[in-house]
Amino acid sequence: MENKEFYKEYMECFLEENSKVNLISKNDEKFLWEKHVFDSLAIEKFFYKYSPMCATLLDIGTGGGFPSVPIALTYPKIQVTALDSIAKKIRAIESIKEKLQIKNRSEEHTSELQSRPHI
Repeated sequence: MENKEFYKEYMECFLEENSKVNLISKNDEKFLWEKHVFDSLAIEKFFYKYSPMCATLLDIGTGGGFPSVPIALTYPKIQVTALDSIAKKIRAIESIKEKLQIKNRSEEHTSELQSRPHI
């Protein structure tokens, strides 16, 4: 797992978006690393055991982008899709993705999925 410094730019972008859209509570901002980023990376043990070199991950109910964004940053070979029903949260994490140029992450608003024809 990377150290906290690796995620500094991400955490700055996140806090900027959080000031516009309530992704996490203001009280949690001071614990962003411990309660959100670091916790998101707990999946490392699973990845270490099963070593998915090329895999996909679906984050259902991503909210503020946890765990999808930290995982996408840490594991660039894993395609991560974030799914949420709240459009403003999806827009906020899209903005973070663009600012950080994260290539292996996509996001979907659940209402968009519901309007697609079923196969």
